[in-house]
Amino acid sequence: MYPFDKLSRIELDDASDFLQHTFPFINSMDLVVQLGSGQSADDLFDEEWGRVPLQRMPHVPAAESLAQHRMEIIWGRVGEHRTLVYAGRFHLYEGYGRVPCVLPVWAAAACGARTFVFANAAGAINEDMPPGTWMIITDHINNLGVSPLAGHQHLLQTPYIDMTETYCRHMNDSVCRAAAKEGVTPQRGVYMANCGPQYETRAEVKLARNLGADVIGMSTVLEATTAKALGASVIGMSMITNWAAGIGDTHELAHQQAIETGKICSTQLIAILRRWLTEDTSHLCSGRRVRPPAPARKRSCSIGMALCPGHIELRHRHIKRHAVTTWQSSTKTLRPRDSISRYTSLRSSANFISDRYSSV
Repeated sequence: MYPFDKLSRIELDDASDFLQHTFPFINSMDLVVQLGSGQSADDLFDEEWGRVPLQRMPHVPAAESLAQHRMEIIWGRVGEHRTLVYAGRFHLYEGYGRVPCVLPVWAAAACGARTFVFANAAGAINEDMPPGTWMIITDHINNLGVSPLAGHQHLLQTPYIDMTETYCRHMNDSVCRAAAKEGVTPQRGVYMANCGPQYETRAEVKLARNLGADVIGMSTVLEATTAKALGASVIGMSMITNWAAGIGDTHELAHQQAIETGKICSTQLIAILRRWLTEDTSHLCSGRRVRPPAPARKRSCSIGMALCPGHIELRHRHIKRHAVTTWQSSTKTLRPRDSISRYTSLRSSANFISDRYSSV
């Protein structure tokens, strides 16, 4: 049904290689932020080191966002922390499948990211959360009909992921403290994701309320589930842009309203993130000072790897063609691993081997 619905290890490798060779020093990132409708990262960075369109990442559609997202990848410094920002996302309702939605998360995790902040726009079901309010996501309900982990067991240590605490309680508390210092009092609640692109009916909103949802949207759940499965800490933030159908003032729902409200509230999000990243980030790193990234080392080709039983496949990606060579391991110490963390550790070994045999 979907053209991009199954992620292979080679495709993951392509995406992570793209990040590493586009943004120097990215394997030392402290934080990944993904923004939603109307939200901008223009005022977030103290120093910006690189910016490219999201569509340049391998194995995602070369298409504009139906939700009018900016669709950019931005790499830079916020305070003392190296931060990667995805300014926009793909949605399941765009018809491409799960991979464009979650590949940016997989690729960042493969490069070493262990903290993710997902921001979105949502409609309010809880009448105590009027438009213009920020909500910290404490839990979610997946009503998309799909799981980002199904069929991807080969990329995980185990497909059975504990989702009891998907969103890190301690980091939620620290974000709330940072918001309070900026004069913002975020609510806390449950986010429900529907497929879309149509908005919900009154009956669907009533069902969501009975299930315990406070807000409703069309994103974030796939990305948060993926990050949790990869062992990362997750924060979710919903910007309330409108009332859901049948809640509050009765009016016709329009996506443009979400865009306009997002632009107004985007300054609050940037202020909260900047305050949080400069004052309360002991959980991100241990006081490491940030140095500007070193220039990328010039190479004749970019190098990736894919693990197969008994083999290390060194893939030399050239400008206009791909040449795949296979190197048979002479030892039995390098074996295929299923978890991303172990796979990443083997990458460094393969890169060392590729440097030694780059002339092959």
